[in-house]
Formats: sequence, C-alpha cells, structure tokens
Amino acid sequence: IRLTLLNCTIPTGQPQALEHNDIRWIHPSEIDNFLFCPADTDILEEIKKLSPNSLGLFINGDTGDTADPGQYENCQELIRSAGEGAPRVYFAIGNHDLGFDETAYEIRLANFLKGTRNTWTDKAYFDLWIGGVHFIFLGGEKRSGHAWLSETQLAWLDEKLAY
Repeated sequence: IRLTLLNCTIPTGQPQALEHNDIRWIHPSEIDNFLFCPADTDILEEIKKLSPNSLGLFINGDTGDTADPGQYENCQELIRSAGEGAPRVYFAIGNHDLGFDETAYEIRLANFLKGTRNTWTDKAYFDLWIGGVHFIFLGGEKRSGHAWLSETQLAWLDEKLAY
C-alpha cells in the first residue's frame, strides 16, 4: 500500500477518485480517526504539526445519511473526540440531511440546525465571516434528490456576491 499526500490547490473543477475507493479533504486533527498504512506515519505527524491554526472544517452537506437526529449526535461526538485545539466545524445542509421520507421539510431543517449546532441561522443558507474571509453556505429548500434553491435564496446570493 502506498499513500501519496500532496499539498495542492485545485484551480477549477472537482477532484475525482481514480485509483482509490474514497477521496476527501480532512483536517489534520482528524488524521487519527482514519487508518493509514504504517509507512505513512511520519508524514501524517508532520501534517498535524504544520496546520494547527486552521480557521475551520467545512462540511458541504450530507452530515447524516438518513437525516436521523442520532446521526448528528454521532457526528458531534466525533468532533468532541478530536480534543482541544481542533478547529470549529461548519455545516451546510445536503439532500440526505433533508431525508427522503414523508417527514416535513421544516422538521428536517430544524433537526439539522439543532444537530449541527448552527445557532446563527434558521434557514438552509447563511453566510459567516471567519478570520476575515467571507463564507457563503447554500442549501436546498425542498426535499428532492438535488438542491432546490428558491428565488429568495438566489436573490440573497446575488446580494452577498455583490458586496
């Protein structure tokens, strides 16, 4: 097994897993939550040392698989287990967070906001200034297989982008 770690920037597009089953960005404080081959121990320790001052970990939807409130509690437990010094975690809502059964959208949204500790909003979309950087979070406003953005959210986004 060979693990290759790169410090890189992706100027356009999305990363694609070509050789592995999974590809994802993780924060250095999360390294201990994953199994890596022993040969990569030294480089993983270096990553944790080099990035201790991250502004946050940003999760782009689908915090839970079935929108079950218990899944959010499991997620919060994982965050707590990262210990002192781990960056704050920010969540955007995904289609799995809204669920696929008949539970009302408002109930799913409330479960998501409570479960992810998003206390600064009552909507699926919001913006925050973190360390002088403007972060904009968009979110679906209907249960569906894809993100459905209302005209209100799109007008809000235009306003934020014009700032």
